[in-house]
Amino acid sequence: ESESFTTSYSDPALNDPNAVGHIAIVAGHLYGTVPSYSTNAENKGKEVWQTEHYLSPSGVQPAIADALATAKEINDSLTVGNYNAYLWWWVADWNPGNAVTNYGLVDPNYNPTYYGYALAQYSKFVRPGYLRTNATASPTTNIYLSAFTGNGHYVIVALNMGNSPVSQPFTLVNGTVTTLTPWQTTSTGGLQQQSPISATSNQFTYTLPAQSITTFVQ
Repeated sequence: ESESFTTSYSDPALNDPNAVGHIAIVAGHLYGTVPSYSTNAENKGKEVWQTEHYLSPSGVQPAIADALATAKEINDSLTVGNYNAYLWWWVADWNPGNAVTNYGLVDPNYNPTYYGYALAQYSKFVRPGYLRTNATASPTTNIYLSAFTGNGHYVIVALNMGNSPVSQPFTLVNGTVTTLTPWQTTSTGGLQQQSPISATSNQFTYTLPAQSITTFVQ
């Protein structure tokens, strides 16, 4: 487990025939780096975990821009880095009374921050035992997708990083879906349940609001 997924720490053990069999997980932090594919660990059949990181709020309190930055980092950790786990470091504000230092998933009153909402757009719906499935990573400019399945359910997380709404078509391949419930984080609030939508022949189109995170749950 290294500060920035420094391979010079993990590779000697992975390349040692006497040690590699005793390794289950190669872990790292994202300080000073961005999610990337751990080739040697993956080739050796090891899980890769991101075990510590947090972002600094863009203002006095985390706002929608911070939620989007968090969601994009989680998206990239799962789809680019192919990580098996993503952990946020601060659960609660570590210095109550000084809101500028609030890096937590909850504020000093234990209400979710925009960091918490962003993480929950994944963790509330992508449950233990679920697997990530193939998805078009960026079907439209400023749109980023990841998809998951487990226990007979499907989950799609869609980010609109742009400043304009986008009408985005979706097609589910090798699965059946007729109704999905969107949950959404925007500048007007976090993790808000939306009206169910219908899919026809496993296809649907949905307008993703500007600067939003939308999780579709079947």
